[in-house]
Amino acid sequence: MNQHEFEAIINFRKQECNRNGFNALHISVEELAELCGSTTKDYSVIAEAMKQCMLEGDSFENSDEKELSVVYYCDNLSPSRRKLF
Repeated sequence: MNQHEFEAIINFRKQECNRNGFNALHISVEELAELCGSTTKDYSVIAEAMKQCMLEGDSFENSDEKELSVVYYCDNLSPSRRKLF
């Protein structure tokens, strides 16, 4: 899979959380890889996709691409929120 496909999956999950009334989506590179059936060679692509989907107010733990974990706040997905990366 390429970066844009991973970004689409992340954005879909964020929209799904928003529709279901959840405040945040917590996800790690490893969880996303497992969800998509990807291998460890995709970790750098997944990490970059995760960063590109971050909006102001979102946060991450551990910047190492193998252990990156992001909290996306989904209560406000307005296009007026600035992208972080």
